[in-house]
Amino acid sequence: MGRRRCPRCSELVRREAVVCRFCGGDIEPAPAARNAAVKVAALGVSLCLLAAAVGYVAIPLLNQSSKAELSVRESDEPLTASTGEVTQGDLPGARRISVGETIEWEAASAADVEHFSLGDYALTIEKIRDDGSYLPRMTVRAFGQTLVLDGSATSETMPHQFSLVRMTSSQDLSVVFQSFSGGAHCCNHLQIAQIVRGKLVAVDLGSMDGDYIAVPKDLDGDGVVDFEFSDNAFLYAFAPYAMSYTPSRFVNVIEGKAADVSGRKAFRRRDILRLPELAKVCRNDPDGNVRNGACAAFVAVASRVGRLNEAWPIMVASYDASVDWEFPVGCHLWTPLRMQAVNRGMLARSRMLSSVRPR
Repeated sequence: MGRRRCPRCSELVRREAVVCRFCGGDIEPAPAARNAAVKVAALGVSLCLLAAAVGYVAIPLLNQSSKAELSVRESDEPLTASTGEVTQGDLPGARRISVGETIEWEAASAADVEHFSLGDYALTIEKIRDDGSYLPRMTVRAFGQTLVLDGSATSETMPHQFSLVRMTSSQDLSVVFQSFSGGAHCCNHLQIAQIVRGKLVAVDLGSMDGDYIAVPKDLDGDGVVDFEFSDNAFLYAFAPYAMSYTPSRFVNVIEGKAADVSGRKAFRRRDILRLPELAKVCRNDPDGNVRNGACAAFVAVASRVGRLNEAWPIMVASYDASVDWEFPVGCHLWTPLRMQAVNRGMLARSRMLSSVRPR
């Protein structure tokens, strides 16, 4: 029977539905299902590109989860002299937060305005009513500068989180702000406030499917904390959300810039430990959609640790080309050279990806 996403509210509905049971919106009739041969080719091409040479990341063109582009926003206020750490006395009734501590805030139990002291930062969180929902407005102050970060508007009982994190042993502390929009699984919006070369900046890592992530830690021993995410490019690409499996993505945020470091050898052991579980589901699950979701992640993870030759035959023998799901028909290649050009301002992010389609 199969399912697809409503174009208005993004919830899963039956493939043949013309009215969404969640939001009541009209839905265009689904196109006729491709024949099995076309699906086999599409899945093969996408998985092959996912297993491209080391240093490349293949991202399915279709059914991608929403991904906000990384953005950096600076405070407009000039740097002023400071005697150092913000104290509780700077804001009346401020609650002091320690490094690594996570605070949950929800509109139902919060005061209209609350104050917190986090290392060098003074935070004020206001409860903002937004068309029947509530959002947390976080005002961050440090060294005479101010930034305002808005969380997601959602129900008054939905919690939002913020933490104090030291990104590197030599870098000033950063505020990590996570705001979940509600719904079945989407989305967690992650923003960071930090001092970069004397300026208070906001680094927006975008919105991702799934729950809050754990407070980032240094997982590979290089002195830089690692944000661990699920690779949202795999959600809905090879199977419905609930049946999708994803490789992990590891991101460093240093001096206002985010870098995907998933390919580092230090993370190989984590990938290797996941392979048996993914292989088992890819081979044995009775549901073809579940097998397809697991097989895609299995091949991608195996490729990253140099075991593509072992994984590929297992995927070919196990995936189900007859399921009623639209597979990707092409991939984007995300190359290190292009990423370097983007980071240095030499190439617009919109031109960073080169499209590759099956012939």
